[in-house]
Amino acid sequence: MARGYTDIYLIGGSRDNEILEHISLRNLPNSISIKGEAFYAYGKDGMIAIKKGEIDNSWHSYRSEIYIKKPNRKHIPGTIFEFKEEVMIERCKAQTKKGSQCLHASVTDDGFCNTHKTKPASNK
Repeated sequence: MARGYTDIYLIGGSRDNEILEHISLRNLPNSISIKGEAFYAYGKDGMIAIKKGEIDNSWHSYRSEIYIKKPNRKHIPGTIFEFKEEVMIERCKAQTKKGSQCLHASVTDDGFCNTHKTKPASNK
């Protein structure tokens, strides 16, 4: 392994024993999120359907697995990330100025992305 790079070993979850090879150590995060192979999308009839592949503009939600970095092991190459949980990522509920649904993922409990989340009232 070249200096400054590592292999990531995933433990647990649906990707148990998978290896992500030759990953830069620069800014290596403490957790990683890996999107599932399928996602839920709006069909032409307005109903929700399951699609596979890359997410397109019709996406509604998708499953993602969260892996947490474990402490380095002395004299053993590679970095271990252990499965923590599975989360559902849902699409922001906001409408854009053009009238379509925002494409960003929601980050708030009420279903909005960072751009559209409601700002707390000021204490004036």
